Amino acid sequence: MIVFLKKYINLRFWILAFLLVGCSATFKILPAGSSGQTSSNIITASITSTNIGKNTIPSSDLTLPAARLKTAQPSQTLALTVTSFPTLTSTPTIVFEPTQIQAPANSKTPTVDPGQVPLQLLSPGPNSKVVSPIELIVHISPKFAGSTRIELIGEFGEELYRKTFRTFPNIGYYTRVDENISYEIKTASELARLQISTFDKFGRIQAINSVHLLLQKVGENEITAGESSQPRLLLDSLNDGENINSESLDIKGSYLPINEHPLILELINESGVVLGSKLIQVNNNVGEYQPISISIPYSVHEETGIRLVFHQSDDVMDGLMYLQSLPLVLGPKQ
Repeated sequence: MIVFLKKYINLRFWILAFLLVGCSATFKILPAGSSGQTSSNIITASITSTNIGKNTIPSSDLTLPAARLKTAQPSQTLALTVTSFPTLTSTPTIVFEPTQIQAPANSKTPTVDPGQVPLQLLSPGPNSKVVSPIELIVHISPKFAGSTRIELIGEFGEELYRKTFRTFPNIGYYTRVDENISYEIKTASELARLQISTFDKFGRIQAINSVHLLLQKVGENEITAGESSQPRLLLDSLNDGENINSESLDIKGSYLPINEHPLILELINESGVVLGSKLIQVNNNVGEYQPISISIPYSVHEETGIRLVFHQSDDVMDGLMYLQSLPLVLGPKQ
């Protein structure tokens, strides 16, 4: 009997082991009051039947009191610190714009053909009323730079101001001259001629330009507009340094008279000797170009450097009012 009971117990043990291994369990937490429970939460374990070989073990429900389950308590509370990050802003786009830089004032004033106006008087203009000092502004063509002289001559021929200095050519540009001219007069006012002239290496006059002024002992300046860039002399057939081999020099072009005095043409060699000359009467229409078509005879035995000079005298005072010249080389007829 005892042996039988031991075998029976062992058999139930192995059956229970097979049940535990071959079954799948599902646990779910039910709320209080469900399935007839009203006092506390319960945990229900549903055991689903599973085939073990050829035997089918029925499913069953196991209900366990919730009190038997220990609720897991966190051993440590993790405090999350949220760090605020700076707001990302887009990087500004740097646009490089060209800066307009103002060029410094230069004494060289560009022009299309600076050789056409030898000495341009920008200020003061004709018949200006001035007080001392006079602010003179002149542009000198590169072809006529060199020994330069500024003179202020009173109506009685006295020299009120004189200064000689050297200017240097700037190819393609005028050379600007700014000069403050101080003077003293005995009367309240006096007529004067302000002139500027340049000379070549042989001492011959290359160009003269001048303007009449009314000098005042006291008062205020009344400055008129200066000379325009309009050339006074235009030549059609001759160029600087041109060689002419003949017995006469043919000249064609036009001239803008400064007054009604005759226009005089001269051929002057390097020693200052006049080799030939002509006089042209100008018409009464001052301010209009007058055509020039003339021939000046000459006689040389070898090539000779000369200046072809055009000049007009002052119609108010003694002296020259305007002069312009052109270097040439004259040779005997071949």
